[in-house]
Amino acid sequence: MSSAYSTFVGPPGVGDIRLPVAPLSTEQYLRMIEAGVFDSSDKVELIGGFITPMAPVGPEHNGSLLKLTKRFAVVADRFEIAVQATVSISAGEVLEPDFALLTERADGYMSALPRAADVRLLVESAASSLKHDRQVKLSIYAAAGIPEYWIVDLKAKALEVHRDPVGDSYQSIQVFSGDDVVSPLACPEVSLRVGSLFS
Repeated sequence: MSSAYSTFVGPPGVGDIRLPVAPLSTEQYLRMIEAGVFDSSDKVELIGGFITPMAPVGPEHNGSLLKLTKRFAVVADRFEIAVQATVSISAGEVLEPDFALLTERADGYMSALPRAADVRLLVESAASSLKHDRQVKLSIYAAAGIPEYWIVDLKAKALEVHRDPVGDSYQSIQVFSGDDVVSPLACPEVSLRVGSLFS
């Protein structure tokens, strides 16, 4: 993790004071959550060890997630479906993807957060956060070995499907729209007409 600095106004004659800020570990961040440091109005994630605010969401964002969740309901007997749940992706990376398809676990995720190995598919629905989701989050998810990552592009009314993670990128990238039908690798019986996410 890289170092960061905060600048404070020093006393007269001294000028600005620049102090290093240490990144948080995943464990430190999770302890902060458990201690109630953040309340329900604090929409933040841990990215690169630093607490990062999440972009505000609008009705199109919420609507696309509702439609996505309904479509995946047919596999709820074999997978856990999580909407905006906290996922411990890797060291220093604790994110809240908009949608996660998880393997079933005996504890029902009551005793520990989902980890990258539990994830079959992650989805981010994006308008203002599109660049962040394509660059920052994509590299985090790929590096953690998330097998499939979808980005719902609310502006272009398209679905980006990223598969085959290698290093911090995906080898397969496809863009679908309109009447195109997409099925996730983990459950090919789920068929999603892309245009239905936007109407």
